[in-house]
Amino acid sequence: MIALALCALVAGSGTATGQGRVHRSLAHSHAPFSHPPTDIANVASVIPLGNLNPGGGHVLAVNHMYLSYPVPQSNGAYAYPVYAMGVGAVVMITRDQTEGRPDPDWELFIAHGRQLTSYFIHIHVLSSRLQAYVAAVPDAAWIVAGSAGRVLLPGQLGAPPPLPVAAGEQLGVTKSYSSNWDVGVINAGVATVFEGHGPRRYPAIGDYLQLLGVAAAPPYAGQQTVNAVCFIDYLREDLRGAWSALLDSTPRGGGRAGWDVAGRLRGAWFNPALDTASPAPLFEIESAALSIIPDNHAPTTRIQIGIGAGRPLSALDPTGAYPQLRSPLVVTVNGAPGARVNPNPALVSPDTGTVCYDLAYGSFAGSRHNTILFHMVDARTVAIKLDPTPYGAPQCAVIPLAEPDATWTTYIR
Repeated sequence: MIALALCALVAGSGTATGQGRVHRSLAHSHAPFSHPPTDIANVASVIPLGNLNPGGGHVLAVNHMYLSYPVPQSNGAYAYPVYAMGVGAVVMITRDQTEGRPDPDWELFIAHGRQLTSYFIHIHVLSSRLQAYVAAVPDAAWIVAGSAGRVLLPGQLGAPPPLPVAAGEQLGVTKSYSSNWDVGVINAGVATVFEGHGPRRYPAIGDYLQLLGVAAAPPYAGQQTVNAVCFIDYLREDLRGAWSALLDSTPRGGGRAGWDVAGRLRGAWFNPALDTASPAPLFEIESAALSIIPDNHAPTTRIQIGIGAGRPLSALDPTGAYPQLRSPLVVTVNGAPGARVNPNPALVSPDTGTVCYDLAYGSFAGSRHNTILFHMVDARTVAIKLDPTPYGAPQCAVIPLAEPDATWTTYIR
């Protein structure tokens, strides 16, 4: 049986009850992935689940892992093979075109049975077999998603049947246009329990198809965030050790995409307007969110705060007036019980009162700081107030921990 140990290593930072709850209903008698996603020499490090990158649209914990290229970002000068990790079939293909790049950006979803799906983001050249498959697809079978996006559901809407793939089959190559590329796994039998109960928190692929007016069945089971797992845990045992050694975290672990703690500050929060906007703003959820969660690189000592900004549903900063919010704001926590300055958010409850975090940011990290106040009104409501003044030193220890008033911004679960 696979022990889902790597992801679990970092799941327990904090002491509140109910934290990081993971429901597992699917056991494995063998490792389903007999081949790594690329040759291990092509990877400098593996960034765990749960990264924040608000400027890149990731205000909620990232539900896939990043494989860092062994070279710097170099406009696609270097290419690395991408392999299917196990026997399966390609059940969804997306194509996007980044302005200024000659190569499209492909995303492939591969179903490995009824409950397990792997996917790869940032494939820039498809294998000849996949190229031939895509070339045979009639134009009408593609779903239009935005100005440059296209989605294909093999076996539906006039597309050819899903394409079978073998373990270790090369699917294409990824190029060094950025610093890393993405590998994700969805296991519909492993579910993280989130505290956000609204209808627009973690939509599944079927919800997006419905919003786009597409009459098609969901191509895979589960949801990318709720059912996100660490791909290394699913590799063949003799591969797992070498790949786990590449994990970029202390202590070493695969991270997680859900950090909510019931009745505590830690986790994901949302603009209340998300639930009433019409039509359903499923493509705007990240911009309406706020995360205060363990830093996936150092989950026992640091937290990261991500706040959606620059969009109409960004409750705190809809105009994008605070550029520092484009980066995750990392804080070293004070783990003392009852702390109110830079406390562990897993220990902050409505009874704690107002707490304050010192936020170092940008090229002035360590010498320029903002402050942000949080006050849990109840188990599902938090009020926040950001002071964007660029102070030269941390301020939380010397400012009043004020009570919320009409100038504060409210988020809910």
